[in-house]
Amino acid sequence: MFEKKSRYNRSSKSDLNIILKILSLLVPIIGFLIYAAKKKSNPQAAISACEMAIAGIFLGISLKLFLYAYSIR
Repeated sequence: MFEKKSRYNRSSKSDLNIILKILSLLVPIIGFLIYAAKKKSNPQAAISACEMAIAGIFLGISLKLFLYAYSIR
């Protein structure tokens, strides 16, 4: 009867393009810029871009730590 709205029940039409998701993951500053640009017009795409940017930051930190640990060995 009532449909519970959740941010995890996103429709693919209003979500961010896969190319922009990958770009947000690899270059997090672009993800934050996309978030700022789409914050009011398309909030689901903005949240997706922000999530990918945050994941990209953690991915970059963990890769740098791994490469640092590998280089001192």
